[in-house]
Amino acid sequence: MTHPTPAFRRFRRAGASAACTLALTAGPALPALAQVAAPSAAPSAAGPAAPYLNGGIGLDEQQAMKQAARDWPLRMTFSEHRNDVFVAGVDLRVTDGQGRSRLHLDAAGPITYVRLPPGRYRVSARHHGQTETREVTIGAPAGVDLAFHWQGPKP
Repeated sequence: MTHPTPAFRRFRRAGASAACTLALTAGPALPALAQVAAPSAAPSAAGPAAPYLNGGIGLDEQQAMKQAARDWPLRMTFSEHRNDVFVAGVDLRVTDGQGRSRLHLDAAGPITYVRLPPGRYRVSARHHGQTETREVTIGAPAGVDLAFHWQGPKP
């Protein structure tokens, strides 16, 4: 089956073929968007891993996630190359201000949202052996948007 949309072709080139993953304890339903799964990380001393929404493969998933974005205080996108090809399979780690793990996903992206309480967090994303790290403060009602971008492997 071929899909004519440029976005779908970008996802195919990026190797993103996994289904969208949803792990929530509560929150809005996203019809036909996700499978329910537990976070890949064991609960930390701070309690269970933070609820998250992970996916964005294809235009339908992207649109559904964009509609749900306001309900998630931390929103991340992952891309590579000059033309911003979305990527999945990112090793994502979120730790709180005390260094406690709040979320660890082995295969995040291309869009990941996390529900975290107000506070300071360190977000590290690793793709193709390159790690990018950001410090963020969650607290404003609008939330925080992070974009991680790698140059990607040489063609």
